[in-house]
Amino acid sequence: MRVAIIGARRVRQGLGPYLARFVAEAGHELVAVYGTREATARQAAEEVEAVSVGAVRATWSEEAVAAAEPEALIIASPRETHGRWLDFALAHGLHALCEKPLVWSSGSPDAENEGALLVNAFHERACLLRVNTQWPWTLPTFRTLHPEAPAVPAQFAMQMPPRVAGLEAVIDSMSHPLSMLAHFAPDRDARLDDLQVQEGGRDATRWRFTFRYAAAARAIEADIVLDATPDAARTTTYALDGFRASRQVDPGTYAMTLADGDRRIPLPDPTPRLVRSFLDTATRGETHPLDPAADPGLRHLIEIVRVARRHIRDQAQ
Repeated sequence: MRVAIIGARRVRQGLGPYLARFVAEAGHELVAVYGTREATARQAAEEVEAVSVGAVRATWSEEAVAAAEPEALIIASPRETHGRWLDFALAHGLHALCEKPLVWSSGSPDAENEGALLVNAFHERACLLRVNTQWPWTLPTFRTLHPEAPAVPAQFAMQMPPRVAGLEAVIDSMSHPLSMLAHFAPDRDARLDDLQVQEGGRDATRWRFTFRYAAAARAIEADIVLDATPDAARTTTYALDGFRASRQVDPGTYAMTLADGDRRIPLPDPTPRLVRSFLDTATRGETHPLDPAADPGLRHLIEIVRVARRHIRDQAQ
């Protein structure tokens, strides 16, 4: 499959060049990278080439991206640009893997419906839409660590270490635990009941949210903590009904393990697995299942951010 990447530089999260490498490792063809102007596009191409995917075409206009004739688009640009490129993908009939959050225009009166509208639009065009939320891809290793853990938990806890603090941490990180909950109980009509902010604030380095993820098949009690840290060796922990696992990363080799106390097993990087699955599914041209990380994931993220903003306003009074 021919793939173009939007936002392939290491400006914010630094994922673009690695996503390009994962495309090549999955056996697909990277036909173009996009930058907002010629200089940044060429820099993006150089950064991508530096991770050993070979020569790649630099583009800095929508017309040039279209001329490269991609079949799929990986959107790794800042969230404010996602809507534009998702519209581009729809207009050209392209499959799309988009960095989280899917779109971010919470000031729009249709913001809560945007995820559903995009999911429906891609489905109608027979194009695959996926959000780059990789944590469900750690579950096979988790189940090796805890074979007795339930397939669908009654309680789910997750503690994440975002690089940023305050409301930005909520916007940047909450898509991940929401994607796990949506994986356990996929339901476009799922609700967040009794959503509470237990800790947090405008400049807070720590947030804690509790709520009930109420899906048709199951209600899951959720307890999510965001504890900001700039440390490169950051640890994320999650638990299903008390069965815990911590993802640990070797800062030198970036090798990952999943650990519970003294028990530790290797964790394959989940992001290349997600990229490969996205591209292989798109290549097969099969009926594409809807991605709950897009809908209801976006709607739930907006709801949580709204509650966090209200909490900040209440603290200021």
